[in-house]
Amino acid sequence: MKQVLTLFLEKNEDIEEIRKKYVPNYEKFEPHITLVYPFEVEEQNKVKEHINKVLEEFKIFNISLEGIQKSAEGYYLYLLVNKGKEIIEKLHGKLNGGILSDFKNQDMPVYIAHLSIGVFESEEEREKAFEEISKKKIYFETKINSIQLITINEDHSLKNKEDFMLR
Repeated sequence: MKQVLTLFLEKNEDIEEIRKKYVPNYEKFEPHITLVYPFEVEEQNKVKEHINKVLEEFKIFNISLEGIQKSAEGYYLYLLVNKGKEIIEKLHGKLNGGILSDFKNQDMPVYIAHLSIGVFESEEEREKAFEEISKKKIYFETKINSIQLITINEDHSLKNKEDFMLR
């Protein structure tokens, strides 16, 4: 049973238009920022204890997304977190400790707080999309009041979601 920890984001019309065009099977998952990449842990109570303990340090916070970056590995485009970036990076670091310390994303040696807005087969495809999206000047703000423990199916679609509220 594979799981991930994410921050689900409100849907934004401009972002959804881009995701629909450039993220295959985008409808299978909500727009989100991944905090802990896919992991499998038998002891679910220990995972939930770990999440709750980490979240004791965090309060509800605001984020903004603006600016596009190409991934270092693979052919992805990221919409970057600006406001709230340090909080998300700290949350990522703490959640990726303890029982979840063995589940780092090998394609992202240094964590980048982002929303994936494009997944491509080649550099040419990515470059064309980068040029098009860069012209749009996307800016999005939202409040983060929870994180989600997501259980995913084999096809990466959502099987189950459990919210953990921030204070």
